[in-house]
Amino acid sequence: MNLRVRLTVMSSIILSIACVALTLAVNFSADKAITMAIPLDPQNPDQVIPLTQLDAAVLTPSTHYELFRTESIVAMFLVVLVGSVSTYFVAGQTLKPLKKLTNEIKHKTVNNLDEKTTLPGIKDEIFDISMAFNEMSYNLQKSFQLQEQFSADAAHELRTPLAVMMAKLEVFKLSHETAGGETLLMVDEMSMQLDRLTKLTNDLLWFSKELPLKNHGKVDLFLLLSDLSYELADKAKEKNSTIVIEEKQCMIHGDDALLERVFYNLLENAIKYSPEKSAIHVTLKQNSQESVIQIIDNGEGISHSEKQLVFQPFYRTDRSRSRAVGGNGLGLAICHKILDKHFATIEIKDNKPTGSIFEIKFPS
Repeated sequence: MNLRVRLTVMSSIILSIACVALTLAVNFSADKAITMAIPLDPQNPDQVIPLTQLDAAVLTPSTHYELFRTESIVAMFLVVLVGSVSTYFVAGQTLKPLKKLTNEIKHKTVNNLDEKTTLPGIKDEIFDISMAFNEMSYNLQKSFQLQEQFSADAAHELRTPLAVMMAKLEVFKLSHETAGGETLLMVDEMSMQLDRLTKLTNDLLWFSKELPLKNHGKVDLFLLLSDLSYELADKAKEKNSTIVIEEKQCMIHGDDALLERVFYNLLENAIKYSPEKSAIHVTLKQNSQESVIQIIDNGEGISHSEKQLVFQPFYRTDRSRSRAVGGNGLGLAICHKILDKHFATIEIKDNKPTGSIFEIKFPS
């Protein structure tokens, strides 16, 4: 029950109680007045003449009283009805600024926190709420900007020392080719960890960027996915897997470099989490309203409770925390951020009997 209806119900109850009390009081007063108006016997003033013994003319006040009581009850119901309807419309007009504020709040996202809500003309409680919400939005935007700036600065500062360490390890490995097996094993392990740190740093830098749509134009998704399939062929070959793309033209508007990042991450994940000798299928559909791309794998799937959580930064399922699988929990978060820039959506569905379907929808 919304606030407008609650206000109407409460007002109707209060109005009903007041009208009933007033009607009872009026009827009690009228009843008393009618009783006092009944004529007495002149021969015996202390004896009241029964109503049944009075002439029709004498009974007229009692008839008027019955009519008065009926009319007062009808009037009571009319007053309550008219009052309730009036309260409903008056409450609607009064709550219009609150409804407008609610609609503006619903459309608030991380990307438009700088847009202030409209302040009502009257400085009432709704005006105070609007002012408080604008102040909160400003503080949130400032906090997000500080976090993004910190992530970008940290990632940028880490890139150089990581590159230097990687180069020195390669030089050490080349200059100590005759070293013992344990030494080379340690160097390989360090190289692998440095490689993971480098990838994490690059992903963190990507995630902290504003990612503007610099090259916004028509993108042929079939050609883009075909190029990515060729680029990921070696990784797929390591697991004896294949990437099968439906040959169908699908043109959308977007930044090809950013979209390449999205589909690279999704295809790479599909290869990672699919079993050996499996096929990753990519389907393309387009109509006048939207373009739909599905990336279908045969892995273990994602539980219902985690289907939204996996798009959060650094969130990883228990299965994806395996060192053999790798990953840092930023890939899907980057995909979600880029797709938001394109006003696109991504949803995870179950692939029967096993696996997941990543469904991306672009508006036409």
